Amino acid sequence: MNVRNLNKLEMEGLDQSRKLALRLMNATTDFTTNAFDQAYADVLENTASNILFQSALGIALGDLILSKSDYIWLRVEDKYGEETAVGLPDPQIVCYPISIIQKRLASKERMDSAQLVRSTISAMEEMRISGEYRSN
Repeated sequence: MNVRNLNKLEMEGLDQSRKLALRLMNATTDFTTNAFDQAYADVLENTASNILFQSALGIALGDLILSKSDYIWLRVEDKYGEETAVGLPDPQIVCYPISIIQKRLASKERMDSAQLVRSTISAMEEMRISGEYRSN
């Protein structure tokens, strides 16, 4: 697994997805879990197949995780491909918020984003504490 910081173009894409997420949430500057949950429900009911909306919600979820942790945005490349992730470059502890959203939308799963953020951070912190992760 290769983990690196986002490059300029990837950061610009992140910003574009963030702007779309803010529009989906009828927000101007910040994401809240309540606004996220409403936007997720709207996308789930109306446009779950729209990849741009899925990515935007994934970026919003990542930003919610970042707001409660010391993680950063990263780009991960492994044998399955490349993906934008949230986590730590070393030790390599990452999660994939866009995939988290895509999988939940595909299964028509309702969710509580506040609980998802807490459980994701908790799982990542357990890996950090236990040492069960990959290191550079």
